[in-house]
Amino acid sequence: MKAKDVLDTVSVQSSTLSLEAEVAGLSIDSRKCRKGDLFFARKGYKMNGEEFVPDAIEAGCTGVVAKRDFTGIPTVVVDDVREALAISSLNFYNHPDTSIEIIGITGTNGKTTTAWFLQHILHSQGLCGLLSTVENFDGKARKPAVLTTEEAHDICASLSKMRENGCKRAVMEVSAHSISLKRVFGLNFKVGVFTNLSQDHLDFYGDMERYFEAKSRFFENLGPDACAVINIDDPAGERLLDRVRCRTITVSPAGRNADIRVMGTRSGPVGVIVLLNAEGKEREVVLPLPGLHNAANLASSAGVLLALRMDPFSSLSLLASMPPIPGRMEAIPSSDGVRYLVDFAHTPDGLEKVLGSPDIHENGRVICVFGCGGDRDRGKRPLMMRAVCENADVVIATSDNPRTEGQKQIFEDMAAGESTGSHVFYIEDRIQAIKAAIREARTGDVVIVAGKGHEPYQLIGNRKIPFSDAEEIRRALKEAGRESQ
Repeated sequence: MKAKDVLDTVSVQSSTLSLEAEVAGLSIDSRKCRKGDLFFARKGYKMNGEEFVPDAIEAGCTGVVAKRDFTGIPTVVVDDVREALAISSLNFYNHPDTSIEIIGITGTNGKTTTAWFLQHILHSQGLCGLLSTVENFDGKARKPAVLTTEEAHDICASLSKMRENGCKRAVMEVSAHSISLKRVFGLNFKVGVFTNLSQDHLDFYGDMERYFEAKSRFFENLGPDACAVINIDDPAGERLLDRVRCRTITVSPAGRNADIRVMGTRSGPVGVIVLLNAEGKEREVVLPLPGLHNAANLASSAGVLLALRMDPFSSLSLLASMPPIPGRMEAIPSSDGVRYLVDFAHTPDGLEKVLGSPDIHENGRVICVFGCGGDRDRGKRPLMMRAVCENADVVIATSDNPRTEGQKQIFEDMAAGESTGSHVFYIEDRIQAIKAAIREARTGDVVIVAGKGHEPYQLIGNRKIPFSDAEEIRRALKEAGRESQ
């Protein structure tokens, strides 16, 4: 594709790159550049892409897009490199968002579960792609995800592959970072979903208002033909109603007056049974995973089905046969009468909902293993501890991606949230913490290992070490002679 077509509608300040130059691909990483690529030199938080322009040119790049000119190098100067990348990506891949209906899901918690619910339903009625925290699916092949929301050119490449494979729809998680960093800039979303807003990412945003504004921007940018599905039980959802310009469908997990209402929940033989009201019609829906909080994710999914002019109840019945979602209330079988669950809950609100779900407390005690990430929002650490202490009977604090921060400091921050009378075990080694939970557990108890979910690694220092909560539980159960027979 010629440079003039790739850069069409990009606000260019000046250019020494020939508009007739051929562009073979788009790149943001000089180590991955191929001959003929256009290199976008973005300034990041740890790296400055401008420092790698010589490497990109040496690798064979056709030219560079940057905020300043580079003498002797074909350069396109723009005000906003990230925005230029987003627009160029849509152009280069021939706007795949115009031939695929994209459902974008944003919110602090519930994005992945809602995305998997919807993809399972929609894929059963025609090819549907998936871009999620856990994995991506292009209509034929699945692969592990690297980011919750990919970079702009990777998103467009994925959507283009879905189009090639015959997908008519795609379900996509939209993180706050991806909105602020313009990874989804210019994308045409058919439906936008708001699940909830609670404290997270304040190391990036500084305060909750800025965090809210990032989420709000996504809905403000929805086109007039789109539809916004909004959880009005959350105060942020109420605020969003005043900002959207498109059709809205309201959702209330608490049963308030809304288009979709949860009227009741109860435990079922293999999961949760939800009494759902959709535009005045009521029916029970079976979810094959524990946690009554998942009723909220179900309600959001029902809202999307309404937005797509589909019958929600006949579609939601397909969830009864849905396979487990990796790291989302994922059950690990055993022979000791204990329920072992792995979940991604890593915020105060997420932990409170997972651990506070009544079906988790039906028989024995709740034992929770969890940690707080290093080099991230320190303010949520005591709040996470408080949520766990108030909803679990046995609390085991451990490491969870400490990165370059000392675990001692992380533990000290967490300890400030201990509830009066609670006793917390602090075990830095996550493997040993999991083993301690298994030793403590007895028939009827529930052990929830929270925080990492599907993640196959631990970030310790500058190293990425292979690690899986699910695998460590299985290994520890086998060592204890308590594995499933």
